[in-house]
Amino acid sequence: MNSVLDYLIAAADRCPEKTAFSDGETELTYGRVLALAQQVGAWVAAHVPTGSPVGVWALRTAYTP
Repeated sequence: MNSVLDYLIAAADRCPEKTAFSDGETELTYGRVLALAQQVGAWVAAHVPTGSPVGVWALRTAYTP
C-alpha cells in the first residue's frame, strides 16, 4: 500500500459496514467514506488541471457537506 486511499480501499473491501468515523451525531462506514472520497476525487479530476495543488478545508465533523 502506498497511499491513504490504498488503505481506505482495503478497509472498505474488508469491512464496508464497519464505522470509520463518528462525531457523536453522525457515523460513516468505510464503504460510505470510500464512496464520498471517490465522488470528491472525480470532481477534482474533472475540474482541476493534473498536477495542480488542491487545498482542503473541512469542519471537524464526521460529515462535511
